[in-house]
Amino acid sequence: MKITEVVRGADLITSTFRQLLLYRALGHDVPAFYHCPLVTDEQGIRLAKRSDALALRTLRAQGRTPEDLRGDWPT
Repeated sequence: MKITEVVRGADLITSTFRQLLLYRALGHDVPAFYHCPLVTDEQGIRLAKRSDALALRTLRAQGRTPEDLRGDWPT
């Protein structure tokens, strides 16, 4: 498969363990996984299409910066 890195939201961390087992069972090299914090709104609810959250493009148009969205995330 030649996948070396997987970057995805922290909400998927519990799926990683099953996927690691599958990689090993199928004889594939295991990629490095990184689970990044989710982007959330002011109430702490994650931005998601299924809940009609604003797109990043819309937030940028409103003048929001990446720093605004990161909040207190470690860098």
